[in-house]
Amino acid sequence: MLTSIAGAARSGFFQGRRIVGHKDAKIVRGNYTTRLPQPQLFNLCGDCPRLAATVQSEGMSPAKEQLPQAPESAGADNGSRQHFFNAELPAGELDRILQRIEENIDIRAALWGEADSTGVSVERLSQSISASLIDTETLIQRLDANYGTAPLYSISGRGLRSLVKRLLNLPIRVFGRRQRGFNRELITLLTQAPRTQLALRDLAERLRTEVEGKLESTSTVNNRLDGTENWLRSVSDRVVGTENLLRALQLEIRDTAFEAREVKADRSRDQMVPKISSPADFAEKLSAMGDNIKVNIGSAHKLNSEYINVDFRELAGIDVVADVRALPFDNGSLAEISSEHLVEHFRENELRTRVLPYWRSLLKEDGRLRVVCPNWEPILRLFHEGSMSLARMKELTFGTQDYEGNDHLAMYTPVSLSELLAECGFQHVEVVVVDRDNSGCPEMELLARKGTSGETLTLQKRRVEDYEQLKDWYDSYFREHGTWPSSAEYAAEIWRGLDKRWPNRSPRESILDVACGGGHFLTSMQSVFNSIHGCDLSDSALREARERLGDAADLRQANAEELPYADGQFDAVTCLGSLEHFLDIERAVREMCRVGKDTALFGILVPVAAEWILNDVQPTEVVMSKGQWSELFARNGLQLIAAQLTDESALRTASPGCAYFVLRKAPRGSSAGE
Repeated sequence: MLTSIAGAARSGFFQGRRIVGHKDAKIVRGNYTTRLPQPQLFNLCGDCPRLAATVQSEGMSPAKEQLPQAPESAGADNGSRQHFFNAELPAGELDRILQRIEENIDIRAALWGEADSTGVSVERLSQSISASLIDTETLIQRLDANYGTAPLYSISGRGLRSLVKRLLNLPIRVFGRRQRGFNRELITLLTQAPRTQLALRDLAERLRTEVEGKLESTSTVNNRLDGTENWLRSVSDRVVGTENLLRALQLEIRDTAFEAREVKADRSRDQMVPKISSPADFAEKLSAMGDNIKVNIGSAHKLNSEYINVDFRELAGIDVVADVRALPFDNGSLAEISSEHLVEHFRENELRTRVLPYWRSLLKEDGRLRVVCPNWEPILRLFHEGSMSLARMKELTFGTQDYEGNDHLAMYTPVSLSELLAECGFQHVEVVVVDRDNSGCPEMELLARKGTSGETLTLQKRRVEDYEQLKDWYDSYFREHGTWPSSAEYAAEIWRGLDKRWPNRSPRESILDVACGGGHFLTSMQSVFNSIHGCDLSDSALREARERLGDAADLRQANAEELPYADGQFDAVTCLGSLEHFLDIERAVREMCRVGKDTALFGILVPVAAEWILNDVQPTEVVMSKGQWSELFARNGLQLIAAQLTDESALRTASPGCAYFVLRKAPRGSSAGE
């Protein structure tokens, strides 16, 4: 309805201060359409003099003398006419009416989604509807009170003048029908407007009530959620506390069960008294060994004439029949204990808490433990690949069980067994063999020293005997796979450790990267140093480095134990992730110290995590603790400036489980360890 009125206004129905009928303008009501004639001036107030008079009283119409007045007598104002189009609205009145109609249209469109209502509040809509409702009711009252059209002349008598007046009134009567029809349509539309506005206002009020209710409900829900979250947090804390308590109880129960089992084992062991099979042969072996007594425990059928062979079964060639947890030797009397395929027959907890500490107590200070057992990493790989049968897998898992005690109770890898030995106090753990075939069983061999109290992590593996074999391995590997790359971020972090500790007034002329590989780090150092130098054992690596650096660097083939450089030649010396692979680490450190200037800085990256022994494919490896590396550097002329674990720095992604050392030459005349 309101759209129809506004549509008439937009189509030219209202022009200026007049109401103009346009041939294309129309009023639509339901399915009924009223088309307006060719442009004719139908002044709303002119057609309804009473409306004009009423509107004037409200200050909405032009001056009173402009309004049409009905003649009082037939002869009044002879020759004058009451123009149908002569009454005009003030300049702002029609604009007010049109603005009110437009507001009503906007309100309805906003409420029913016919226009963008994102900026319309329910309260504002309700206020606007109430205001327009008052104006519309007032307008309806005026139209109802002043409805109708007036003729031009009031006629009385039957003379010629009356006939002329009748003829002049005739167009009004003919064409006034359309005007009256329009007025009726307008009144009808305006009569319905209050109902629509009331409905819209009620709808706006309901919407406001609903929105306020939802806001209140949302606030209540948020408060409940906050309360629930706090309650859940407290419950979670209690659950965590309960879990910790249960975990502690489980550990206590487990330890108690272990203790009970081991007490039973102690009783059976106490009942077994060590027995020397041949006292004469035993005495002869002890005499030949002197202070270098070596014992082969759990020897079974793997006898060794250079050792005293011990087993809990009385078999041919066994020198001592005894439980390996109760041997007839004094503490600190043995130079070596050799154990082949024995540790897997003990539960891990018993091996950790009783067996290994007992064996260690029997060794001299420089005594050695040798352990051979199945390596479960290649075993699982072979079974997964289908190269090992299920029967063989079961035998390795549970043992052959063909006699009492021949049961397997634990599984180990080089890393897990190395860590276990270190945990029990052994030092300088070396992985000698990783995957040696023993009748279809991949076995490993580890050596460990008793050592002294203190740091206990020293792991080693070595699969080559000299630098010629080592060079062949690297040349072959790098030809097939290329060198290990490093990122610009890695190089920047390495240099940052040196740069922020650089001595004042010390030049930055030259740098040497030992075991430079493909030259990745040296490439990043071109913008820092005027003279770039690198050396590597592998020709394949140097070939890649020359392709990357060209003539910008002096690259030489050499091993780190015999560096082809003059004493005190370089301002900086780096060795990143390579020192642990050298055959003689301490000699290599002394060489790096020799070629550095007295003011030089040294940057060295080395592994400190046991995983490197297993995960690194290179044939030689040494893993030590951060403290042990520091002691090694100090013994060979380098003084520690700073050391940081890579897992706690930006290097953790490129080199996890390592330590980065920044060092300098120890002052002359002082001990290196000061």
